[in-house]
Amino acid sequence: MKTTKLSANCILIILLCAFSAGCDKPTKDKPSEKPTVQGRWSGLESGTTEMITLSFTSNRFAYFDARSNEIGSGTFVANETVQPMQMDLTFEKIPAPEYVGKVGLAIYEFQGSDLKIAGCEPGSKQRPTNLVSSPGVRVFTFKHE
Repeated sequence: MKTTKLSANCILIILLCAFSAGCDKPTKDKPSEKPTVQGRWSGLESGTTEMITLSFTSNRFAYFDARSNEIGSGTFVANETVQPMQMDLTFEKIPAPEYVGKVGLAIYEFQGSDLKIAGCEPGSKQRPTNLVSSPGVRVFTFKHE
């Protein structure tokens, strides 16, 4: 009698496990998370070979050279409701002192796992309209670390 109850309980447990496993949707059907700029990114400016690391934490940003020396930092505000998405970066620390306190207007987009940013000179009233390098517009491509 004990063996029959034990067997029945084991079968019930196996069926419940099989049923609950079958209820999960495959990962490919689940909506993917929306990409975010938050985190550390490494990449290059178009036309250069010097690695740059960019870090976004909350509403702050910092950027570093290839030796992890901080080059500059400040605050940023992103607008993800427009296409291309927009970012306003206020520079608090920057090698060129004339840009301290100025805002750099930029646009950005995710291309696969890459983050591409185009920005104008801090203080310019213009915002780039596309992600192509041109006079006064610098374009960077980053990969998430």
